[in-house]
Amino acid sequence: MHRESHQTAGIEMWRVGPAPEMKAGEVHAWLADLNPSAAFVQQLAMTLSDDEQHRASRFHFERDRRRFVVARGTLRLVLAEYLKRPPEEIQFFYEPAGKPYLRCSGSEPKVQFNVSHSQDTALIGICLEHRIGIDIEFKDPDRATLEVARLFFAPEEIAALADLPAKAQCDTFFAIWAMKEAYIKGRGEGVSLGLDTFAVTVDRNGRPTLLRSSHGKDETKRWRFWTIDAGSAYAAALAVEGAGDRRLSFWRAAFPGQGN
Repeated sequence: MHRESHQTAGIEMWRVGPAPEMKAGEVHAWLADLNPSAAFVQQLAMTLSDDEQHRASRFHFERDRRRFVVARGTLRLVLAEYLKRPPEEIQFFYEPAGKPYLRCSGSEPKVQFNVSHSQDTALIGICLEHRIGIDIEFKDPDRATLEVARLFFAPEEIAALADLPAKAQCDTFFAIWAMKEAYIKGRGEGVSLGLDTFAVTVDRNGRPTLLRSSHGKDETKRWRFWTIDAGSAYAAALAVEGAGDRRLSFWRAAFPGQGN
């Protein structure tokens, strides 16, 4: 993917695209490294709203502040390509559980999006009309235990995890976790939804799916899942609401000093 630059707020800002045209039924995912140059971090910070700047300032560690700035700045750059407007002019609104969304005018595409970041990697999911949730998790073996699973997972998920050899449990634990997070984020709800009130699985053909849900009899038919290859150190999943065919396309956002 090539890079272009344009002028915004009196500086040269790099673009992640241009983004391809999105059509009904398509789902786009963008993966970004949260370690660009210091100069570019400063440029991204200039695109953030006052509220985002305040949130960034509240992080105790510089590493965490940088990750937040780059993740939100990258989200703005990606959305700017779809909305055809400067990234600093994008205004986010928030659902009660904190999920950001856009209010689009009648002339703009009704873009739905979600963002997640873990360690040094961010993941952005975008589609038209339908609710979307995305999650990426760094695979920390110390967290991937049956004890933790019993606190948060549904009985079916715990049983599936317990049946695996120890060496396979870490990957499966985080695959389940990412799918569950993608689902609750897609619904616009936090963990208060109850992580044990629904179950996810990967079927015999390797397809991730919602096995059951206590939040509507048609939920298993209304949500489509994908797992995303974000590298061996991460588990990542995306969930989109809506029946019908869906096609997922995937790109890496490239910034100054990074490869295309």
